[in-house]
Amino acid sequence: MDRDGRAKVAIASAGAIPHLVALLRATMSDSQRQAARALHNLTSKNTDNKNAVVEAGAIPRLLLLMKSGAPAVREQVVGVLRNLTGGGVKPENKAAVAEANAIPTLITVLKAVEPQVQMHIAVILYNLVNNSPCDDRLAHRRRPGSAERGRGHAASVNGWQPAVV
Repeated sequence: MDRDGRAKVAIASAGAIPHLVALLRATMSDSQRQAARALHNLTSKNTDNKNAVVEAGAIPRLLLLMKSGAPAVREQVVGVLRNLTGGGVKPENKAAVAEANAIPTLITVLKAVEPQVQMHIAVILYNLVNNSPCDDRLAHRRRPGSAERGRGHAASVNGWQPAVV
């Protein structure tokens, strides 16, 4: 058990993250799942590892796996994306996820995945539009006539507008 995060730091320092990101391209879904599972764990509560995963170019591949990966792969990929958009994330990382077309991709797969994955997708969408530095970058995707609400802009994609609470 890695209670203090030392193992996560050691694994990342040894250069594992780029190799795990490359393994997301494997042809065997179990290899993809295990790579995503490792990235999910490495990015949990570790900002440096979140940054390293983004810098390794994982976002486009993670989103592709959300679209076309096996259900077991999606269960792990959604955890990585949740970590990359959640607390302790550099604003640039959250913006990179949004700019990689994450919102329409996640909305598209939302109807086709298991309830547990749906819940995590909802959190990712919340993370992407809540007090986000990417709000202004997403403003160009707004539908004509949609109003600004609160601070920043709410993203509107394919007619989807996040609820204002």
